[in-house]
Amino acid sequence: MTTTSSSHPDAKLQVGRLPHRIDLPRLLCPCCEQIVSPLPALHSIEPCRTCRRPLALVRTMLLQRAYRLANLLELIGSGYGVATSILVIAFVLSGMDVRTFAKGVTILMFVIGSVLLVDGTLSTRTAIDRSWRRLRFGATARVIGAGKLAAGLVAMSLTVIGLSL
Repeated sequence: MTTTSSSHPDAKLQVGRLPHRIDLPRLLCPCCEQIVSPLPALHSIEPCRTCRRPLALVRTMLLQRAYRLANLLELIGSGYGVATSILVIAFVLSGMDVRTFAKGVTILMFVIGSVLLVDGTLSTRTAIDRSWRRLRFGATARVIGAGKLAAGLVAMSLTVIGLSL
């Protein structure tokens, strides 16, 4: 039985002894597209050896016992988007006070600022960046990482302003 990963032609891991050899697909890091070995254990967070992004095995929504390798920073960013949408809808449809809305935005600003600071730091240190579904290496990745650091610092300063309201 041989299975291969569709995203990387050389991504095969041979397990077992001859003549009963089974080929399993290797998992690729969702950030740097390098082969992740060893896999993180369930319910744990481990950094990728190449790009140092935090990775976790996450259960898929459709299949019960299927897991996928996910970048934790991207998961937090997705949660941020959903939470922002819920906050705006709640503000528009309910009688939420403006001050309460500002405090909610402040909390969300802290979350996205933290993500940007971590991702920017990792981009500048490893010279690997994945933004807008594009993988970049070298000086370009470091420049984008510096921009993420600057945006994270702005978000954190806005958080401090929001906490003082």
